[in-house]
Amino acid sequence: YREDPEALLLAVQKTVPALSGWEWLETREVQGRVRLTHRSWLPGAVQDINVYVVRGQDGVTRLEAVSQSRSKRGDFGQNRRNLKALLARLDREVHPLT
Repeated sequence: YREDPEALLLAVQKTVPALSGWEWLETREVQGRVRLTHRSWLPGAVQDINVYVVRGQDGVTRLEAVSQSRSKRGDFGQNRRNLKALLARLDREVHPLT
């Protein structure tokens, strides 16, 4: 991404309200981390999403995200859908490098 890490963290935080079932929990700027949750259509199905934003030595800001289900049952592909939804929405707000 072209934005600096602080601006990208803020963009992630601002993107969450536009996503159905998502909730922002906290931002830790020093760690470059945002904690989110997503409640899907399955009863009791909650996924924890951690987003990490770092600037590489090449000056490019990188975003890494992990989605994990709290349940021991299968997620039926929900974790992948979570990441795709977050990144698609974020790419509308900020400009990724292509």
